[in-house]
Amino acid sequence: MLSRTKLLAALAVGSIVSASAFAQPNQYDLNLYNTGINVDANGTDLSYTYSTDDIDNRLSALSGQAVLAIEGVFPMTGANWLLNDSQSKWITPDSVINQGIGVNGFLAGSNWVYTTTFNILDFTELSTVVISGRWIADNEGVDILLNGQSIGFGIANQENIFMNWTDFEISSAQGNNYAQIGQNILSFVVRNSLSTAGPSGLRVEVSGVATAVPEPETWAMLLAGLGVVGAVTRRRRISA
Repeated sequence: MLSRTKLLAALAVGSIVSASAFAQPNQYDLNLYNTGINVDANGTDLSYTYSTDDIDNRLSALSGQAVLAIEGVFPMTGANWLLNDSQSKWITPDSVINQGIGVNGFLAGSNWVYTTTFNILDFTELSTVVISGRWIADNEGVDILLNGQSIGFGIANQENIFMNWTDFEISSAQGNNYAQIGQNILSFVVRNSLSTAGPSGLRVEVSGVATAVPEPETWAMLLAGLGVVGAVTRRRRISA
């Protein structure tokens, strides 16, 4: 059997090893999805929802899950929207309505908010959160919001905006980090032009990382372990 001194030493070493494993910063992925990637068999994007203020009062503040744009049908013909690829795809409020079919065809004149969520773990140092990516919108990318706060990255309504990416970064370095522990809401606000009566669409490629720091209990465990090791060492010296 282990002597009491050896047992204490073993426990102390174990606590130090355990604490040290968490003492180093731990960077992890925020598991954000590009648009059009996490979809079901019906083309519904499971990671992005949409809502609208419906300023032309046709659809009574419609909301729901975003869906993939229909390949090979306007505006997904290549001459209008940048063609989909394996990295990301265009999403819309409704693939049928968005093609101009029916009484509500071409959902013009409203602000559409496309939203995705992600979680930040406990004991994360919020200043280490970095979210970066690029986006395209039809007609105009008004703003990006994190937990309802404006990030300030817009896409002007200009020629060929449906074919070119605009980069963005959310971080403390940019002065626009509104991250919080727990669930976070990342939103992309798109204004659909009333004058041109065109479709609404969004395409996003995004990734994010954060760094967890040791919780107070871990530091306490580490200090306690060091204390026990010190006591065992002194006891051995006295015995010798």
